[in-house]
Amino acid sequence: MKCYLLLFLVALAIAEENLSLEVQFSAFKTRFHRQYASDTEEKYRLRVFRENLQIIQEHNARQDSYRLGVTPFTDLTLEEFQERFVFNRMLMENPPASVHSVAASSEHGLGKLPDAVDWREKNAVSPVKNQKSCGSCWAFSTVGAIEGAYAIKTGKLYSFAPQYLVDCDHSDSGCSGGLMTNAFEYVMMNGVPREELYPYKGVEGSCKKVEVETSILGYYEVPAQSKYELMKAISKNPVAVAIQADTAVFQNYVSGVIRDLRCGTSLNHGVLAVGYATTQIGGYYIVKNSWGSDWGEEGYVRLGFAGDGPGMCGIQMMASYPFIDL
Repeated sequence: MKCYLLLFLVALAIAEENLSLEVQFSAFKTRFHRQYASDTEEKYRLRVFRENLQIIQEHNARQDSYRLGVTPFTDLTLEEFQERFVFNRMLMENPPASVHSVAASSEHGLGKLPDAVDWREKNAVSPVKNQKSCGSCWAFSTVGAIEGAYAIKTGKLYSFAPQYLVDCDHSDSGCSGGLMTNAFEYVMMNGVPREELYPYKGVEGSCKKVEVETSILGYYEVPAQSKYELMKAISKNPVAVAIQADTAVFQNYVSGVIRDLRCGTSLNHGVLAVGYATTQIGGYYIVKNSWGSDWGEEGYVRLGFAGDGPGMCGIQMMASYPFIDL
């Protein structure tokens, strides 16, 4: 009798676990508008979803400084996530030298920095966008920095067109990746239109002629490996930065401050640093992503300070921002 009771309880626990998984997967599909091509595909995605839930639960049980959870990418394997949402690492590892950039430290002298900066509070950051399954993060990072510079200079915040850079900037590689500094060079020569004139499609297309009214004079390259220099740059303008984001941490991040040196420094994703905060436990950068507002903290992630060097996830390795003169 005891044996039968034990087997019954085990079977009941398994049934409850499967029911809970089915409920969670159904909620995921509803929230993120998922429809699969076949029953076979749906069963496969359910299995991947379950494996990612296990990663999430194991991490959260450690009560770390950040939490993982269900995101738009929880039905993808890590390999699928990497293929669709980060770009060619080699483009980031071998940036070309530029004749149009200025060392940021030559413009701004040393001095005490504000304890906190958040350009969202100054109306210098546009709403979070979604690059979709196109490796165009570099274009979103570029236009985000230009939007910030324009708003700070004029008091007017506009959304500029990443699709224009994807289609027209042939020094970069469209949906296969690019460099923010290359894109700044292109905008110097050709300008960039507002997004309503050149809407985002999420695929590469032919370059279209549209009215272009915004350009930049050049851009500052922030001295690498320096926490102070990046903070100083952010105190002046939202800054285009590169990070490593092809990890399960970014795939499933929902909240908190990432303080995990395993994050990596193989740069493969362009984002926008829009602020920072100093705290008793070290502080963090505020980073705007381009994976939609359903990811992270309404589209943002906080990366903890890690002193000088590459910074958390490599954020202090490659940073730049534009300057304009209207």
